[in-house]
Amino acid sequence: MIFGGLIIFISLLIGTPYLGGLNSYRNRIVVPEAGTISEMSEFSDKQVQVIDKEVSKSLADRVFGEMGAQIVSQYQMPDIYNQCVVNNVMYRLTPVEFSGFIKWMSTRSNGTPGFISVDVSDGTTVFHKVDEGLTFTNNAYFLANLNLHVRLQYPAKILGEVKFEVDDSWNPYWVTKCLKYSFISKAVDVEGVIITSPIDGKSNYYPVGEIPSWVDNVYGPSMVCEQYNSYSQYRYGLFNFAQKGITSTTDDYAYLQKDGHLWIYTGVTSVGSDESNVGYMYIDLQNKDVIYIESAGAEEYSARASAEGAVQEKGYQALFPTMVNIQGEEVYFMGLKDNAGLIKEYAFVSYKNYQKVGTGKSIQEALINFSGKNIVTSQATDIKEITVNDIESAVVDGYTIYYIQTIENEIYTCSIEISDRLPFIKPLDVLKVTVSDNMIISIE
Repeated sequence: MIFGGLIIFISLLIGTPYLGGLNSYRNRIVVPEAGTISEMSEFSDKQVQVIDKEVSKSLADRVFGEMGAQIVSQYQMPDIYNQCVVNNVMYRLTPVEFSGFIKWMSTRSNGTPGFISVDVSDGTTVFHKVDEGLTFTNNAYFLANLNLHVRLQYPAKILGEVKFEVDDSWNPYWVTKCLKYSFISKAVDVEGVIITSPIDGKSNYYPVGEIPSWVDNVYGPSMVCEQYNSYSQYRYGLFNFAQKGITSTTDDYAYLQKDGHLWIYTGVTSVGSDESNVGYMYIDLQNKDVIYIESAGAEEYSARASAEGAVQEKGYQALFPTMVNIQGEEVYFMGLKDNAGLIKEYAFVSYKNYQKVGTGKSIQEALINFSGKNIVTSQATDIKEITVNDIESAVVDGYTIYYIQTIENEIYTCSIEISDRLPFIKPLDVLKVTVSDNMIISIE
C-alpha cells in the first residue's frame, strides 16, 4: 500500500522541477544583465505597431472586397493576420483561402490568388497576386491540406504552431514550429521549423541555429513569456519560499521591430504586486535574444487609463502600449481607438510619471504635445513651399508650440526651437519648410 502510494507520488512529480527538471525549466531562455533604454534605438513610427489586428482585418477585408465578384464569391479571408518584418517594415499578412469543399473542388487546380499585406505603421494595404496560386492551405482538402501534407512529410516531428510568412523578396511560405520536450520534463521549447511552399508543397526542415534570417516567428510570445517566468521562478533554486527575486511578465505584450527582426515588448512585475512594474523586456521572436531593463515605473494599465483620461470626453480606448525611447526617456506609446475600432488619436505617457501625457491626431502632434520638442519620428520627409493663411501659438508644458494653417487648409505644428522667425511670421508669408508627417522640422 505504502509502495503503491509512493509510486503515484513519484509519477505526479515526473515532469516537474521537483524531480530532475529544474534546469530544463530555468535555462530555456538567457536573460542578460539589466541594461538601459538606450539599447533601443530612438523612437520611429516604423518601429512600433500603430495599427492593431482588428484595424488590419478591416483594411484587408476592404481590399479583398474590391477584387471583384468572381474572386470574392470563390474565396475567403481567414482569421490569419500573422505579424512579420519585411525589409525593416512591420506587416500583418493574411493568405486568401478556399471557401468550402465545393468551391475548392472547382478552384483547386488554380489555387488561391495570393495574399494581402498591411503595413502596421501607416495602414498601407496591398494585394500580392501569386500567378501560380496558393495550393496548400489550412482549409484545403485531402493531400492539399497543409497540416496533413506536413505531417505526412515529417511523421516523427512534434508539430506546433503554423505561421504564414514571406521572405525579403515577398515569396510566400508556411512556417511550422517543431517542438521538443526535455527527457523527464514537461518544459517545451522549439527544436526547429519546417518551411513549406504553399505553391508546390516542397518542404525543408531547419534546426534552431540554421533557420533562414527572414523567418520571424520561430518562437511565440506566449512561449517566451512562459520561459521567462520559469527562469525567474527557479533561478534562485527550487525552494525559494521567500520568493526572492521572483518576477513575471505582465499579462499582455506588444509587437515592435528592431534591426529587421520581430520583437515583443512586455512589462515585468513583482510576484503578488500589480501596482507598478519593476522593469520591462524586449524579446526577439527569431532567436530569443533578450533586452532586460530594470526600472521601476507605471504598469501598462495605469498608462492606458492615463491616456484615456486625457481624451475622456471622446470615449476612446487605449491599446496595449509599447515602451519607446524618446531622447533617452522611457515613454509608453499607444493608439487610441473609437467605438468602431478605428485609430483616432495617439498617446505618449511617461513611464516614471504617468500623469505626463501627450495626445494628438497624428503621432507627430502627440509627440510634440508630450515633449514640446520637434523630434523626427519617421525617415519620410518632404521639402515644400507653403503660404501661410493663419498662425497661432500655445504653451505646452513650458514649450511654445506654433500651429500654422496654409491657404490649402493644411495644418502644421512646430516648436519655437527650430527658428527665431516664428513669432514674426504673418499671413500670406511664403515659407520653404521641411516637413515630416504634419510637423515642420526646419524653416529655411
